[in-house]
Amino acid sequence: MTGLGISLGWLSSASSPHPSAAVASHPPLVVPGSSAELNPAALDAEWAAYSDRSRCADWAGGDGVSAIRLNSSQLAWFFSDTYLGPAGPATGFSHISGFVNNSVVIQTTARHASSFVTMTGGGACGGPGHPGEATPVVAPPAAPGGPSDRYWDEDGIRIGRTVVKFYHRYLAGSFPFIPAGTVIASFPVSQLSSAGHGPAYGAVARPALVPLPSWTPPGGGSPVIWGAALLRTGNTTYVYGTQSPATSGPAAGPRQLYLARVPVSRLTSFSSWQFYAGAGQWAAGQQNARPVQPSGPGVSSGFSVVALGGRYWLIQGGAVPGSPDIDAYPASEPWGPFDPAAGLLLYRDPAIGLDAAHDYRIMYEARAEPDLSTRHTLVISYNVNSEAVTSGCTPMSAYTNTVTQPRFITVPLAAFGPAPDPAAIRADSAVPGYPQIVARNPTQWFNSWSYPGGCPPVPGLAAGAVHASPASGKVTLSWPDAGLGVRYQVYLQGPTDIPAATAYGDRATFTGLRPGGYLARVVPVNNKLETGAAAVTTFIVRLPGGSPRVGRHLDVAVTGVEERDEQLVRRTQLRMTDQPAAQVDGLGPLARGARDSAGPGLLPGSGGLRRLPEAEVTRRAGLLDHDQPTPRVVADRHLQRLLVAGQRCRVRQVGRPADAGPVLVGEPVVPARRGGGRPGQEDSSAVAARPAPAGQVQVATAEDRRAERLRLRQLLSGLRREHRGRRTEHVVRRIVVEHAERLRGEGAAA
Repeated sequence: MTGLGISLGWLSSASSPHPSAAVASHPPLVVPGSSAELNPAALDAEWAAYSDRSRCADWAGGDGVSAIRLNSSQLAWFFSDTYLGPAGPATGFSHISGFVNNSVVIQTTARHASSFVTMTGGGACGGPGHPGEATPVVAPPAAPGGPSDRYWDEDGIRIGRTVVKFYHRYLAGSFPFIPAGTVIASFPVSQLSSAGHGPAYGAVARPALVPLPSWTPPGGGSPVIWGAALLRTGNTTYVYGTQSPATSGPAAGPRQLYLARVPVSRLTSFSSWQFYAGAGQWAAGQQNARPVQPSGPGVSSGFSVVALGGRYWLIQGGAVPGSPDIDAYPASEPWGPFDPAAGLLLYRDPAIGLDAAHDYRIMYEARAEPDLSTRHTLVISYNVNSEAVTSGCTPMSAYTNTVTQPRFITVPLAAFGPAPDPAAIRADSAVPGYPQIVARNPTQWFNSWSYPGGCPPVPGLAAGAVHASPASGKVTLSWPDAGLGVRYQVYLQGPTDIPAATAYGDRATFTGLRPGGYLARVVPVNNKLETGAAAVTTFIVRLPGGSPRVGRHLDVAVTGVEERDEQLVRRTQLRMTDQPAAQVDGLGPLARGARDSAGPGLLPGSGGLRRLPEAEVTRRAGLLDHDQPTPRVVADRHLQRLLVAGQRCRVRQVGRPADAGPVLVGEPVVPARRGGGRPGQEDSSAVAARPAPAGQVQVATAEDRRAERLRLRQLLSGLRREHRGRRTEHVVRRIVVEHAERLRGEGAAA
């Protein structure tokens, strides 16, 4: 609407402008260090630096990390859920180019520095300051599934000039995540390597995809999803899969482990696979597959199986949600069974724990990284995230970029010997150094896993919590902060309607408002659009100069009361405060402060019904402004009720200081007549009073107006006879007009 302005309280980060330039002129981002330095501190630091310096097309954070070497100077890093930059440890992730469910980052090392190029499925920003909407490398419609399904990367290997990578499809929704299928993606090494030497913007990966047939075991649950781990021994590749007997609820048990084998060169040909059928037997067709390990702790969604020290080791972390441990379980054969009793605790991360002291951090998907390991050490990567959400269900990622970055440890290979020395099982790791976020405001952070849907109940606003500060043509609304991360939907009803505006702080300013009365409603909303208890307030936007003009025609309206057979509705009050300066024909006694002879708090003829509190009556009082195209509420703190038999009132005098607000006083006005009408006959602009639901305005027909006028005249006559000598005072006190509305455009002629 022209002239309407809204200023909302919110947090915003200023960004400096970037000069536009050709994509090719932007080299990849370079950070100190290289993955040739295989100590965990260097590996952690290079990804933290890449995130902190990330631009709109760069990786800024992600999980599902795994690395495959392309050549002596390049690594392809594969990620699942990925944030794109910019990002920072104190600002979180910007989402300028969106969020993708999988990506590839090419790292090229030269001496003691590395450059990074992020590859998506397309749509990322094309240059500095150019927002985008990136798509994943693997996603529908190229891959099976609906538009909201997501593909998360699993294990992969390089075979000749091709990188073969497995991806698992998960249905849309929150934790627990429901697996639905598997695809194999084949990336040409040349395509990945060339991207690493190209510009920082516009790198796109489009692998060839092979969907695998879906099969669910007879016991039900999820289908078996393949490729969680790959083990290459000679010319054979062992492909590990997982299956959940139940996807949610009390019946949900640990994931089961399945196994297939296939010649390395035939990995993408599913018809060449053989499946472990139990008791050391193999069979064609996955319907013959049997679990490798039907009991035990189960397996996590991401793990590794490696051959070390003459045995096979299943390495995983966080198999139990919230566990800080990375464990290794041995077996004599690739098909197990892997023995938990003989397991090794490789590492315990001191920064992990589902409590406020640890910022509700979790670890998951610990994997061995053969292409980073040496003859003496095994490099293991793992993912860290936080399940913390604020009162407004805002995740930790909105406050810091440190929660979704890969972490690394190195373990001596001697730890996997036949009789390892416990002293040898000492993993090397860097000090986490996470910023303490929850500790700054512990009452405003929650564990999302403790609530269905992942969000705590939205805090509400108490009644009367919204405060209005109106001025000429504008108003500032303020309210107490309901909670960290809570935003507010603000609705304004009145002469200028505002259906909804979102405020990210504890106030909102609306400008360009027409004069009149308004109702404001403020609704707390969380990040998933769930709402808390709302609070409302009413306010008046004054005319320029602070008072209605002399001679202005107004209609009378009463909110929330109703006349029923000449009886006052319960809890209804009709009276005016003292207005010594008012000189109104026929209302002199009332203006001079006359009091109800029936006693304090009671109305004559009301059957003992009590009055509303004065503050409540003031809140309900109002007048309809006829000079607006539609009825507008014009209320005044000095006028509680002014009811004159449903007729209009003319402003006669304002006798109050400007800073005290206007005092509306009035007299009955004979409605104007139109051609052919008799004196006193109302034209179509006259307003009839008729009952309507509280808070609504109902337009009466001409027949309704005649009937209402007759009924009011009869009522007035009876009241005059009953209260002769005090008739005007009691008429004002007894007549109840609940809602009035004039026909559009006819008020001015009247």
